[in-house]
Amino acid sequence: MPSSTPSTVDLLQDALAYVDRGRLFLAWRNTDGAKADARKAYQLKPEDVDVLLLITDVAALDKNLDKAREYLATAKKLHPKDSRVYQRSASLEMQDSKLDKALAELDAGAKAVGANAATNLLFVKARLQIESGNLKGARQTIEDMQQGRKLPAEVNDYFDALMLVAESKWYPAVEALSKLRPRMAGFGKELATEIDFDLALCYERPARWELAKQYYDKIVAQNPQNTPAIAGAERARNALGQGRAASSSTGS
Repeated sequence: MPSSTPSTVDLLQDALAYVDRGRLFLAWRNTDGAKADARKAYQLKPEDVDVLLLITDVAALDKNLDKAREYLATAKKLHPKDSRVYQRSASLEMQDSKLDKALAELDAGAKAVGANAATNLLFVKARLQIESGNLKGARQTIEDMQQGRKLPAEVNDYFDALMLVAESKWYPAVEALSKLRPRMAGFGKELATEIDFDLALCYERPARWELAKQYYDKIVAQNPQNTPAIAGAERARNALGQGRAASSSTGS
């Protein structure tokens, strides 16, 4: 008689099915569904990296950061060369407002994962440094990236543009970002959205509200759950006299 005991392959397939659905639940903001699927996946394959990353995200949603760190520590031990683990660790530390620890996680990952994956982690590190105003540190990180592999011209131009934004050089930043935007089509939708957001910000700061609103509205049309863009669009509407308060007073 064939054995009724599930094989390792069957368990992995079942676990990954729960992971896939759990990720969908997270995208749909169905927290309860994501939690249930993460628990089921973890019961089946607690050592799988995708399972560990999902259950980390669920713990982080509950603001149980210590538990999330425990899952990531296990993931690092079992999958020391998976760059996603270190990137998720950095995100977790940023959620806890611990920039130095986030940068340390990215450095540790860059040393552990090898050349190409290390470049991706250093890319994230440079962005965090720019966002925090550490432009000197960011320039050093970009140099470190270039030593590991030759960067595409678009990546160098992207960081140059981000530096202009960080230095509040709004008009040069708009020019640089506008030229860069069509060249970044092959780098993913998320990066294109970030460039649009930076363009909106560069128009907002010198009070060019019509143009800022165009970019914020564009982002919201593509992702109605993008909270920073929703807030930016509302600021632009209010500045232009198109906000809720203005609409109410007009209609009264």
